Amino acid sequence: MRIAVITSSYPRFAGDGTAPFVRSLAEALVQRGHKVEVAAPYDISVVPEAEAKIKVKRFRYVLPKKWHILGHARSLEADAHLRPMAVLLLPFFLISGFFCLLKVTRKQKSEVIHAHWLLPNGLVAACVAKLRKIPFVISLHGSDIFVAGKNPLFKWVARWILKSAEGVSACSEELFDRAEDLGARAKINLIAWGANPDCFKPVENKAGIRWRYGWGENERIICSLGRMVYKKGFDRLVGAFANLKAERDDLRLVIGGEGPVRAELLEQAQRLGIENRLNLPGRVAWDNVADFLGAADIFVLPSVRDLNGNLDGLPTVLLEAMACGLPCIASEIGGVNLVIRDGENGLLVQPNSIPELENALRGLVSDGKKRKQLGGAARRDVIECFNWEHVAVEFEVMLRDAIFRHHKTRLGQLYRIMSLPHMITGCDQTRVLDLGCHDGSWLDKLQAGLRVGVDLNPGSAPKGVSMVKADVCRLPFKADAFGAVYALDLIELLQDGASLAAEICRVLEGNGRLILTTPAEDIQLFPRFLTAWISKAWGHVLRRGYAPRMLERYFKGSLAVQVRPWRARAYLEWYLVLRLLYQINPSSARKCLKRVVEADSHKLWGKGGFLLLEGTKTLKKGGHIHD
Repeated sequence: MRIAVITSSYPRFAGDGTAPFVRSLAEALVQRGHKVEVAAPYDISVVPEAEAKIKVKRFRYVLPKKWHILGHARSLEADAHLRPMAVLLLPFFLISGFFCLLKVTRKQKSEVIHAHWLLPNGLVAACVAKLRKIPFVISLHGSDIFVAGKNPLFKWVARWILKSAEGVSACSEELFDRAEDLGARAKINLIAWGANPDCFKPVENKAGIRWRYGWGENERIICSLGRMVYKKGFDRLVGAFANLKAERDDLRLVIGGEGPVRAELLEQAQRLGIENRLNLPGRVAWDNVADFLGAADIFVLPSVRDLNGNLDGLPTVLLEAMACGLPCIASEIGGVNLVIRDGENGLLVQPNSIPELENALRGLVSDGKKRKQLGGAARRDVIECFNWEHVAVEFEVMLRDAIFRHHKTRLGQLYRIMSLPHMITGCDQTRVLDLGCHDGSWLDKLQAGLRVGVDLNPGSAPKGVSMVKADVCRLPFKADAFGAVYALDLIELLQDGASLAAEICRVLEGNGRLILTTPAEDIQLFPRFLTAWISKAWGHVLRRGYAPRMLERYFKGSLAVQVRPWRARAYLEWYLVLRLLYQINPSSARKCLKRVVEADSHKLWGKGGFLLLEGTKTLKKGGHIHD
């Protein structure tokens, strides 16, 4: 797949800890063979990386440079209030982001757009997707849903975006429910984030790392990491630690990160008399996070819902701590319960409950066996499930499904899919080939061990279907490869029908079955004068259709064939109305088409419509064709 990503936060330099999960997911998708390009806003801290794995297009939306405050955790004050300047700059951000993503999708020839954060990026993605006629999906992270509820306009825009999206991912059940409440039309996928267990793992030189950070070798280190904003709940952790510190003098609390709440935490520590046992080292470079976490004894994620209702979705630092083999204590909030099973691979406490947090810490500080058990189970879960390779597979499925759902199946193809079961039975479907497969809709309806579609410009494959870009007259398959071949309304579009027939006979195994459909040369629509015009619109520039004897001649001596005239009277009479309705309201057109198929099924055979050819490749002893 060719995937264009639009995000308002993306690592700005080597070691930047701003939204590293966006890059991690993109790199995991590239590792799986997909092409990914990212559109992200400019920031004054951006330092281009010479050997970046992902191509990133940065867009500027204001002068001077220092006013670039949208994205990269700069838009909200302490993650609680939208900065007034951010609101003023939003129109310029949207316009610049639109043109940047438009350029990325044009150069990449993108098949799908993946937008991180509902607002503002979802709006940019929705507009570009409509212009490019490609699908887009949205990943919700928490602060975007918070912003969507700030005023009726934002809520209305968020609702429109979610209804337009072909896929939505949420990293917590609350985000899932909020997306449903806002009217998300597509399937909502509950997907937890991941960590790289090869990068985040138990450290070997724990004493050396502690010396570097100024921590005591024999101290019990309780650590946390994140932006210092109210929703992180660091003040609750400091309060619980102060009560615990009164009982033991070998404890140290280390909270990494920067933000507006840092000064309040220092003041709180002084008031509680623990300033000499609290370390606030500031920003921890992304490259050092694994060492920072691995050198600790316990990790705590004390997240809360702040006074304005904002909360985290699923901080990836929790998964990184789990990958490092740390026993983790976390507030049961957001998507935490997607990855932590209380008492099995970590401990859950109620948000805002200092006594619960204090008791959980007390139990782990004094029980080394429990720490080892929880840390080991946590790391195993990351290795087996919560890693970026696994997450990329889940997003890959969501993105493919979005592409598949977006491309409307052609009206004629829909009619064939609905009608063919009334006319054909007993076809060997162990290995099936569909020539001129378009979006693979017909193959998606079949049950077979191997389903392969061939087209000059195939769409993204439905689940379990392989799509091959090739000329149907020069198939890249060995002889006798398939037990069933379908060629539905294809042969009339080709200059050389004999070459197609020869290739079909070559790849069809002995006793294999061919199903071929094509318009008859005497096909008639209603009203009749539209027949020539609509035939041309179908792409029949070479011929309107075939006569039975012409088709039989292509396969004579290779297949035993039977050609039957398929009338399709109701379909041809109502075609023009159905086609117009399909452009306006596809779901209503499908319902009407189903009734048309039922009407036609009562009298299938007759002239003036299509031809259905059924052929069987049978072999005599010695390998000669038996006709």
